[in-house]
Amino acid sequence: MTGPVLLLLARLLLAPGPGDAPPEGLSRLIAAYPEKLDAAVCDSEGRWQLRWKDSTLMPWDDGVENKSPDDLLEHPDLEDQVDVCYPAGRDRGVPPAPGHDPGRVRYEPFFRKMYGDSAREAERNLLVVLWLPDTANRKMRASRVNEVYKHLEAVSRDVAALPPEVRQVAEASFGTFNWRTVGGTTRLSAHAFGIAVDIGGKAADFWRWGTKKCRSAQGSEASACYRNRIPLEIVDAFERHGFIWGGKWSHFDTMHFEYRPELLPSPTGTPLPHCPAPGTSR
Repeated sequence: MTGPVLLLLARLLLAPGPGDAPPEGLSRLIAAYPEKLDAAVCDSEGRWQLRWKDSTLMPWDDGVENKSPDDLLEHPDLEDQVDVCYPAGRDRGVPPAPGHDPGRVRYEPFFRKMYGDSAREAERNLLVVLWLPDTANRKMRASRVNEVYKHLEAVSRDVAALPPEVRQVAEASFGTFNWRTVGGTTRLSAHAFGIAVDIGGKAADFWRWGTKKCRSAQGSEASACYRNRIPLEIVDAFERHGFIWGGKWSHFDTMHFEYRPELLPSPTGTPLPHCPAPGTSR
């Protein structure tokens, strides 16, 4: 047999079949968004796809391996979005491991289909949340899709119960919905979908704001030296209700929280990838 024929035969033998279990990350994604996602399906060529409740199919893996950090941000697939460890918990992920940005990689077609493909469409899905109504009493808008607004209300209740000196840090907010791109890129921000909130006011820190540069594990100037002034009790409250925190990114954004339950432990017990110890690379 010729080389191409042998290669095709090898692919067919190694390809997953109908009885094989889907990738762990794909199962976790489906468990995290039961309102919209239906099942993992394997096509005739052994490629996994995500099936939505409306029967739309979305590819899981684009077949490109060993992507650079920039390629992961600019050209991710669904697998890239989920194949990362978000170190949930107060005693994990602070400071972040060099080059570790769990949640910054987003497959934009997934979020456009989930929450809205345009500013008008996303805005139609928004509902008002009163953030800390007894103190700050700020109006925030969050998506009704996946009941994000209810999860944000639950965070507000938990934060309201914290000691005043902790809670007051969360009383200053920069808002939620804003159909915009991430600064300096063409990628839509999580704020464009009504799933992100910025809090902290003068207590917030962002990697681009620093003047002293730190060297990443690769030796490049990736971010300003890590700094955080957001109480971790507030982070706990957000993580309990499905939100990840930008303070666990090496390109840190400590004011930023976004609803990404696929990266957090779930009530269904769907397993998460192993997380490195704090301050170490994966």
